[in-house]
Amino acid sequence: VLLWDLRTVADGGAGQTALPQLLGRMPNLPERVQGLAFSADGQQLAVAAGTPGLIGEAAVFAVGSAGEGAAAAQLTSLGLADDAFLSVAFSADGKRLTAAAADQSVRLYEAASGVQQSERTDHADWVQAVALSADGTRLVTASRDATAKVIDLASGQLQTTFSKHGEPVTAVCWLDNELVATGGADGQVRFWKADSGEEVRSIKGFAESIEGLCLLADGRLAVADRSGTVRLHAVADGKRLRTIPTGGGAATSLAVSADGRLLAVGSLDGSISLIRLDADAAEPLRWLAAP
Repeated sequence: VLLWDLRTVADGGAGQTALPQLLGRMPNLPERVQGLAFSADGQQLAVAAGTPGLIGEAAVFAVGSAGEGAAAAQLTSLGLADDAFLSVAFSADGKRLTAAAADQSVRLYEAASGVQQSERTDHADWVQAVALSADGTRLVTASRDATAKVIDLASGQLQTTFSKHGEPVTAVCWLDNELVATGGADGQVRFWKADSGEEVRSIKGFAESIEGLCLLADGRLAVADRSGTVRLHAVADGKRLRTIPTGGGAATSLAVSADGRLLAVGSLDGSISLIRLDADAAEPLRWLAAP
């Protein structure tokens, strides 16, 4: 895992061209890193990793404020799985952490201690994405079995199954405590009511499989697909607001900065693209994420 310092980019204005500084490398993980998630306070970095078909490991790095001392960050292993972990997510309050794996399992941990609280196997295939609701009461999972599911954490009961994609569900996020967005290999983003499973709307016209969904603070949803393009849509009605070619390969992951100004896009060609959300005309800043 490589940790980059974006502070000069964030402070440099729309014309900033300086590349981020590499703060350090965090080693001692399995063969492939599949998912990353920062806690809301930036103090912890959760990692989903593994060697496909052999072993998976979920872990947490204590990276400190703004990643200082990243090269010596402490690693805490949360446990192993029979196949690679594919996705990790913190709750909004930072108290819970969830991890999903290719062995069909979803695990819930107490973030502070790393103690596993539960493990579920509701899906029939890889669990490719996972997200906790803002109030921390529910969990949504997305799977290669072509479904997404909502689990009530208080009761431990499976609440709803979304099954209209018809192809692997590859991305998921909460839009609020009652509405869920999913993206799939069918090239569609679908909005669902978490309670009833009713589909509210769908967004079509994507060239490839949807690989990343990210809710922005201003009522926009960022969508990344394997064409290498990011689109911004209004959550209220699904209207397309902006299309952003990243210049990289297939886009496979998205993350927004805590202040809502920067959107990071990870691509299969090893590049990272930074999109300024407060400057529509600015070209993405792109660099190869290599040490």
